Amino acid sequence: MSGSDGKCGMGITRPAHWWLKEVLAGRIDMEDAPLSVQSWARLPIFQGACDIIKLDTPEQRKAELAKIPPRVRPWVEREVVKWWGRRGELG
Repeated sequence: MSGSDGKCGMGITRPAHWWLKEVLAGRIDMEDAPLSVQSWARLPIFQGACDIIKLDTPEQRKAELAKIPPRVRPWVEREVVKWWGRRGELG
């Protein structure tokens, strides 16, 4: 039986969960991850970009971007730029 924690029987972590965790933590470059994990990582990257777009000031946005691991930051920045003009549609 498997749970949403990325573990399958006997406490063994599923490889895809491990890859996703490593990519989002910035320990592995996105390009080095399997394509399926790259695709999977796009949702939390998009969600992070949306959270940044919703902040009130440029200083707040810059401060939040600075907290993102350097290997992941360019991906989030691209999403922010992509969605900036449509920020009213993001809820």
